[in-house]
Amino acid sequence: MEIYIDSTFSKNELIEFVVPIIIRANNNFFVDFYNYIALYNPNLNLVKNEKLLDIHMNVYEINTEIDFDNLQELTKENSEIFFTRNFIAKKALELKINENNNFLRYENSISSIELIISLNTNFLIDNPEIFSYKNSEKIFDLFIYIKLLYLSKKYNYLLESKGSTMIYKINYQPDFNLFMDFWNNFVKLNSKLTPTFLNRISNKTCEKIKNVFTFLPQDTLKELVLKDELFINKLFNEITTLKRIISEEVQQ
Repeated sequence: MEIYIDSTFSKNELIEFVVPIIIRANNNFFVDFYNYIALYNPNLNLVKNEKLLDIHMNVYEINTEIDFDNLQELTKENSEIFFTRNFIAKKALELKINENNNFLRYENSISSIELIISLNTNFLIDNPEIFSYKNSEKIFDLFIYIKLLYLSKKYNYLLESKGSTMIYKINYQPDFNLFMDFWNNFVKLNSKLTPTFLNRISNKTCEKIKNVFTFLPQDTLKELVLKDELFINKLFNEITTLKRIISEEVQQ
């Protein structure tokens, strides 16, 4: 049984970057998106280098039994996912090597077909003062969420982000060319975010809106900031009305 891995990666990097793997068994091809083989078969013996799917691959041989329940057949749709996840793994490796200090980092999900975007620790090291202002991380989270949401909707991708963890999960479609267009726009967005944040956020800014974060959960704010001003005003009037009704009842 042979497994094919992009020659960009060493065996020791497979799990760290969740590098997708192709398996050939009895002339049938399967794909492992989540590194089950790397986890349970650490002894991979390199036998040759071969081109597959137009990618230079290192070919390893394994003799142990594998559980095919965790694998999928290499179909056209799965090959598109393979290209995408392999590309993300390469970019995550480049990010680590080059120590890019843009605001956001990226990686493959270890459990599903999605792109994981999170805060880049290199950015924090270079700008330690940025989170010294109270609630500044929540403002950043809202700003990033809105930017990524607009970008994701353009490609009919699904964005998930809970609370103020600053972790964003983007579920993409099995179309590599579409993903590449999304990626190019994401890279442009990421390069603009850093100077934007540094120029806009200050202790004075955070102080002006401190009560908003005290009384409203972050997930609620993520919904509210997407509403237009008319809706916000209407909501404010309704809260004022509700407060008056309750006050009148309490005083009777």
